[in-house]
Amino acid sequence: MPPFLVRGLEAQARGFSEPRLRSAYAALVRLDQDLKGGSHVAYASPYLALQRWILDTCRALPGVDART
Repeated sequence: MPPFLVRGLEAQARGFSEPRLRSAYAALVRLDQDLKGGSHVAYASPYLALQRWILDTCRALPGVDART
């Protein structure tokens, strides 16, 4: 991987605490399971489920707490 990409990824990672990264990863594992048939809603609308995970992870929904 080129050094400039590594520096960029390191800068982005600094914006997340370890607990927040762990929470995002755990939510990603749940999303993966849901998309593979664990949730009818996620299976029916995978694009929406992925968008929700991204917004939850970035805490971009005003007034809505990220799922834990």
